[in-house]
Amino acid sequence: MVHSFPLFCPFTGIVQLNLSAENFNKFSFYLSELVQHQQQASLADKQLSRMLSVLIIKYLDLFIDGENSISQLTDPLLKRFVDSVGRGFRNNHNVEYYADQIGTTTKTLNRRLKETLGITPKDIINYRINSEAMRIFASNDTSVKEIAYQLGFNSPDYFHNFFKRLNKITPSNYKKQLTYAISDL
Repeated sequence: MVHSFPLFCPFTGIVQLNLSAENFNKFSFYLSELVQHQQQASLADKQLSRMLSVLIIKYLDLFIDGENSISQLTDPLLKRFVDSVGRGFRNNHNVEYYADQIGTTTKTLNRRLKETLGITPKDIINYRINSEAMRIFASNDTSVKEIAYQLGFNSPDYFHNFFKRLNKITPSNYKKQLTYAISDL
């Protein structure tokens, strides 16, 4: 038996995630635990919530692929854009590059995204880079400097400013909080 779970992805809209009954139950349990801990106010529970969030992200990583998920993004141009960003975000952060890759202009791409999802192409690129940075932080002990270069930044300082602007926390502090939350388990 397969259960479907709708997820919201900021750059592809709703994604339908198809899971077996066992995996659906596990995922539902993790989400319930996360909601319960977020409703409590203590510091320990907030740290546990962060850790549960990391576990859920890791768990979802196992299932979100072409076989288990279906995007609700129907515009072929935008699908090509999102796919192109998924392949190239580590090496290129420029909207112009992706517009050229999919055979359109930045103006057309911007207009279509604004009309469809209410965000810009740069938002999608930044979201993809940021989510990959968080995934790397959660999955291994890579240094901030190494992550910066892995994600195509010319210097760790540029990555630092990028990450802080999007997350309101420095990469180093984010990594410390994540490590602290993991060590508390």
